[in-house]
Amino acid sequence: MLIISTSNVQPTGSASRSLVLAQQLRHLVAASHPDAAVLDLREYPLSPCVMCQSCAQDGRCVAPDRFNDLFGQIAAEETVVLIVPHYAGIPSQLAALFEKLQENVYLASCTGRDAGLRAKRVAVVAHGGATEGFAQAYRENLLVPLGNMVKAMGWTYVNDAIDTPLLFGVKRYLDTREAYGVCPAKEDDEAGADVVLGILAAWLAGNR
Repeated sequence: MLIISTSNVQPTGSASRSLVLAQQLRHLVAASHPDAAVLDLREYPLSPCVMCQSCAQDGRCVAPDRFNDLFGQIAAEETVVLIVPHYAGIPSQLAALFEKLQENVYLASCTGRDAGLRAKRVAVVAHGGATEGFAQAYRENLLVPLGNMVKAMGWTYVNDAIDTPLLFGVKRYLDTREAYGVCPAKEDDEAGADVVLGILAAWLAGNR
């Protein structure tokens, strides 16, 4: 299993909320998926796909980025979990990843080549900085469009099999500034995160 933290926010470093949540999920699934790995998408900078078609024959992207490394790690896993923050719609690096994956698969079909991306199941956990009234926004802005992208790849969207929406916000804003910027610090909704991650971990354990 590959658990991908998809935040673009560089100043947070190892304290990135998405990365912390990815690590928490890895701990929760350790018994059922001992080989689960966490990947920080910030370490794999991606450029937009320009449809140059250079990957048509061998699947290798010629852009000077780390897509090929990332492609190899995703291709090796049957289950992928995306931890996705809500701040400006779909994070740009995650959008670039799906853009390149989809074009790679499309060009493989045009040339009769096996893209090397076996059938997968993908789950999405959405989180963000809202304290209330966020469920519809997170669902419409992240869970639904990402689910459509997953299905467009011919993969199974795990969220469709789980009754509880895999999303949560924060408890409250504080009177102090966040450590890495100018915005108010937040108290995370740890209880809400525990519920959502627990539900997903239980599903993954029961559907190996």
